[in-house]
Amino acid sequence: MPEPEITATLKNALIHRIGEHSIFTGDIYGDVHNRWPDGSHIRTSMVDRVEGDLVYTRNSIYKIDNG
Repeated sequence: MPEPEITATLKNALIHRIGEHSIFTGDIYGDVHNRWPDGSHIRTSMVDRVEGDLVYTRNSIYKIDNG
């Protein structure tokens, strides 16, 4: 199975539950689409699923790095 293409890394990430759904907030680094400069605090769109340290949204895959 091929490795998923990581869209960006989220540091200082927190999960927020909104009813049945979830989002993450955190500081983004390495955004492959150049939407935000490194260190910008962002909010993801609704989370489709979480697998280990990867967060999947409709259009992005974020790697969580809270280390």
